[in-house]
Amino acid sequence: MEGMTDTNLPKTVDEENIKKLYGTTLKTSISRLEQYRRCPFSFHLKYGLKLKEPPEFNLRTVDTGTFMHEMIASFFDEVEEKNINYKALTEKEIKQMTEQLIEQGLALRKNDLFHSSPKLQNLTKRLSKVVTKAIGYIIEQLKNSDFEMEGAEIEFSNQSVYEPIRLTLDTGEKVEVTGKIDRIDMAKDDTGKYLRIIDYKSSAKSLDYGEILAGLQIQLLTYLDAATEIEGAVPAGVFYFGLMDSVLKAKKNQSDEEIKQEIRKQFKLNGILLADVHVVKMMDKKLQNGYSDVVPAFLDKEGKLSMSRSNVVSQEQFRMLQKHTKHIIAQISKEILNGNITMRPYQNKAKHSNCEFCPYKSICNFSVDKKGNNYFRIQAMDKEEVLEKIKEEEK
Repeated sequence: MEGMTDTNLPKTVDEENIKKLYGTTLKTSISRLEQYRRCPFSFHLKYGLKLKEPPEFNLRTVDTGTFMHEMIASFFDEVEEKNINYKALTEKEIKQMTEQLIEQGLALRKNDLFHSSPKLQNLTKRLSKVVTKAIGYIIEQLKNSDFEMEGAEIEFSNQSVYEPIRLTLDTGEKVEVTGKIDRIDMAKDDTGKYLRIIDYKSSAKSLDYGEILAGLQIQLLTYLDAATEIEGAVPAGVFYFGLMDSVLKAKKNQSDEEIKQEIRKQFKLNGILLADVHVVKMMDKKLQNGYSDVVPAFLDKEGKLSMSRSNVVSQEQFRMLQKHTKHIIAQISKEILNGNITMRPYQNKAKHSNCEFCPYKSICNFSVDKKGNNYFRIQAMDKEEVLEKIKEEEK
C-alpha cells in the first residue's frame, strides 16, 4: 500500500539542518547559484551534502579547459612579473613564451594524466596549439584597442582588491559571494572610464537573455556590477572568448590573409556591448563600417551603430540587468536558506537537460512519468521582451 503512494520528491530541509549545512552566513559563488537554478536537488547533493563522484582515469572537458585557463593565466603572470609590454610582443615571441610555459605546465605532477597514453599525448599537442593561437589573438585584440588588461584570474574574496559580494536578505540572513573571473579590461579617456569583463570558454558559449532573466547566466553581469562600482567605471561589456580548435572549410583561391581573417572570426568576443559608437571604436580601432572582427557590433556606411545588427544595450539597460542579477542572487539565496531542495532540472530549448550527464540521477530517479517530476523550462524570449520584463520588476 505504501508503494502506491510512494514518491521520489524530496522534502524541505528543516531550519536546524540548514544552519548545520550553511551556518549563519551563506557562503557561495555565482556558479553555485546558477547550478541551484539548473536543479535545486543536485545543488543540495553536491554543495549541501558534498557528495563526491568516484575519480575516473580519463581526460574530461573540465581537465582540458582548466589546463588552457592555467596556461593563459601563467602567460600573463609572466608578462607582469617581467614587466613585458605585451602589446609590443611579436608573433614569434608569443609562440616561444607560450611553448615554454606549456612544457613547464605539463612537467608538473598534477598534469601527469596528459602523458598517460599516445592518444592523450596527441590531444595535448592540439591543446598547446589552441592555447598558443588563443594568446596570439588575445594580444592582437588588445593591440587593436584602447583597453588595457587590468588583471587576469581576478578574485572576489577577502584576500583580494575586489572584496566578496555581500547581501543582507529581507529576512536578516547574510550572503557572501566569492569567485573568480578570467579577465578585467579597462579603458580611460577624457569621456570617462570604461570596464569590460571577459570569460574564457573551452566550448561554444553565448549570452542568452532568456537565461539571464531566469538566473541561469548571471556570472558576468554580477562581476561587472561589482567591479564597475568599485572602480567607478562605466560598464562597457561582458564577453565570452572561445578557446576552440575549429576546422575551417577551404574555399577556392582563398589567400593566406583571407584564411587568417576566417580564423580571427573564431576568436571574436561574444557577448553584450554598450550601445556607444565611441566605446565600440575603443574596442576595435580599425573599424570604420561593417561588422567588427572583435566585438558583436555593426556600423553602417555613415559610421552609425546598427541596433538590429549588433548585440548592444544602453547604459540604463546595463544598469537594469545588473540590478536584476542582485535580485536573482537574493532570490536564490533565500530559497536555499529556506531548505527548498525541489527536484526541478532545467531543460533548454533543444530539449537537452542537465539530467543527461548528472552524476546524481541514480539517487533522484527523476522521470517525467512520475507524479510531480517536472522540468524547469524557460520561454524563448528576445532581448526587448526580457528588458521589458526586467523593467516591470522595478515598478
